[in-house]
This record gives sequence, C-alpha cells and structure tokens, in this order.
Amino acid sequence: MSLINHIQDLRDRPPYGNNDDDDSVLDFDESDEGGPPKWRKRWWNYIPLCILLILIFAPQYSVMKVLVSYFLKTRDSPFLFAVNIFTIEFFTFLACSSLMVCLVRDPGAVRIGENAQAPAEADAHGETDMSVTEALLMPATTRTADVANEDDDFNSPLKWCRKCWAPKPERSHHCSVCKRCVLKMDHHCPWLAQKCVGHWTYPAFLHFLASTSILCAYVSIMCLRITYVAFVEPFSVGEIIAIHALFLTLYCAIFSITVGSFLGWHLYLVSTNQTTLESLSPFLLLRYLPSRPTDAPASISGTDDTSTNTTRQSRLAHIPREHQLSGAQRRHIQFAHGRIRIYDIGWRKNFAQVFGVGSESGRPKWNRWMYRAVCGGGSYGDGKTFPRNPRADNLLERLATALADEDKLE
Repeated sequence: MSLINHIQDLRDRPPYGNNDDDDSVLDFDESDEGGPPKWRKRWWNYIPLCILLILIFAPQYSVMKVLVSYFLKTRDSPFLFAVNIFTIEFFTFLACSSLMVCLVRDPGAVRIGENAQAPAEADAHGETDMSVTEALLMPATTRTADVANEDDDFNSPLKWCRKCWAPKPERSHHCSVCKRCVLKMDHHCPWLAQKCVGHWTYPAFLHFLASTSILCAYVSIMCLRITYVAFVEPFSVGEIIAIHALFLTLYCAIFSITVGSFLGWHLYLVSTNQTTLESLSPFLLLRYLPSRPTDAPASISGTDDTSTNTTRQSRLAHIPREHQLSGAQRRHIQFAHGRIRIYDIGWRKNFAQVFGVGSESGRPKWNRWMYRAVCGGGSYGDGKTFPRNPRADNLLERLATALADEDKLE
C-alpha cells in the first residue's frame, strides 16, 4: 500500500476506531446505530478483580473468630474487641471505597471537540526519514507556541494520536488494551477489571494501596501477639485460634510487604511528579527536546523551493525518533533520564497537584481532607496542562546538543 493510500486510510478512521482483529480484551458493540461506538469487556476480564475481592474478604472469617475467641472469651475485654474490630473494618471500608472509585470513575477521557481536525499534511510527512541532527535543527514553531501559551494546541502534529485519531493532551498516552488515550496515564491495571489508572483515579489508587497496607500491617501485628501468647501460654489460647492467628500473621505480613513496597514506589513517583510510564520509559524525553536553530537554509528534502521547505519544516514533528538513535545516543538518554524531572516543581507542590489539596479548589479545608480520607478524591487540575520544572529546559538543551554531536560523529 502506498503512503498516500495509508494516510487516506488513517483519515477515514472513526474516533477510537481500531483495525485489529484481536477482541480478546474488548468487544466492539454496534447496537446503537448512528451513535458513538461502545466497547464492552469480556467476562474473563473481571477474573482478576474477583480474585482481588476474594483476597480482601476471605480472611474476614478468621479475623472474627480470632477477635471473638481471644478478646471476648479468653481476655474478657469487650473494649479491646470493639477497638480492634472497628479499626479493621474501618480500613476495610476505606480500601473498598477507593477501589470502587477506581472501578467506576473514568481515569481520564480525552474529549473530542467538534472543531478538532487532524493534521493531514503532517501525517503525510511524518514518516520522512532524517538524521537526529536534522530533526533537532527543525524550527519548533508549534512547540514554542505550546510553551508560551497555557492553552494547549491540540491540533498540532505533536499532540495528535494516530491510533484513536483524536487530540492527545500533554502527558496522555494511548493504552493498547483499552484502545483509547488516557489523561496522565500511569499504567494499565488488570486487577481493576482491565482498566487504566489515570489522572482522575490515581489518588484513589494510592488511597487503596495505603488502606490495604495499613490494614494488613495492623492485622499482622495483632495476630502476631496472639500467636506469641499461644506459644508461651498454650493452655490459655485454643489450638484452632492459634492456627487462625498464625495464618493471619503470615497472610497479612506478605501482603503488607508487597503492597507497602508498591505504595512506597508510587509515593516516590508522586514526590518527583512522575508517572510509571514516564519513569520506566527514558525515550519519552525525545518528546520534550528543544529544537536547535540552524543557519543553513538548505532544504532537507534536497529541493530548492524555500517556501515548500519552510512549510514542511513547520509541519514535521521536530523530534528525533527512537529507531534513529545510535547506541551512544541511547546511553545519553538513559543517563539523562535519571536526572531530568520535567514536571518536578518541589515535593510539596507535587503532592498538592496529585491529591488536590491546594487552596484553589474552593472548598473548606476540612471538607477537602475528609473527602480525600474516605476515598482518595481526584487529582487537581484538568489533566491536560501541567507546570514544568524551569531547570529542566537547560538539561534538555544539553541533552539535545549531546545527541546532535553524537550524530555528527556517525
């Protein structure tokens, strides 16, 4: 198929369309004629979620048996029984509430405006092969406009998703499983019934991890004490209760360590204002590389038409592609990835940006914190524009210079 026919095929795609025949995850529903296409999940996509619910509620029988037998019958302490059962069920409720938010709330839909038009000519030249130096020397007219203007130009070539054929805001990514773009996508989670974690569900996801970690740690420590008493005073604690307590100690300790480690990793990402995709994908830095002006007026395509060359330069994506990089250039990017934090504006502002506890939200402070404490809430902002670290521009410029110098040595 020629390039022109391929571009025409892309332009004829409906929003959120896909040409893949694999429907193992999602099924296309055309029941509503004339309406937008709908995607429905297959029944096996809910199996991980069912397993997760079983892992949460299955130990409840052992917990109640240990609480009743040890605190009511053995120690005869209704107060300790009430305190422990309230604490355990309270954190169970918090975990379930945030899990419900992650399941019900959209992670971050990209709204397609009526005036959104695809940059057809940019697509026509998007596959043009050029060196890294040539790509870095292109004038970044669109990029400069995006930085200078707070309102993102969704019609620019750098902000258009060719898979779902829709605008692609800043920090959004296309999920190959969900077949859609997600605002500030963190990762795709199969435990959430094959759903992504994005801008509007990331605080609830962190809330679920924190509630689960605290719940497991609390039950593990409580049952560890009961297990110790069962070994020291075997006649004071029944054999069945000791087995239940030992099971809960090991069971909750395992999940407390695993989920707690996962929570610690995400808290680090929040403190540096990164997503999982951004932290694990060093070559995403190529999207933010600044252009390097050149004094050479020669056309890259080899033609002498200056006006045609200028138009083409303004429409091309002014970034090098990953497959064009050499081994030395890849090492430069991987080394710089650990030092360049494009959206890191300080850990306090980073946490306020994620959990939305800034004074700009307009709610009373206690109301905001109560809402976050119950279900995690949602991130602050629209999920399309984010403040940037001013120090990152200098580092990106140095990286672009290093890549161009390596390209000249090839």
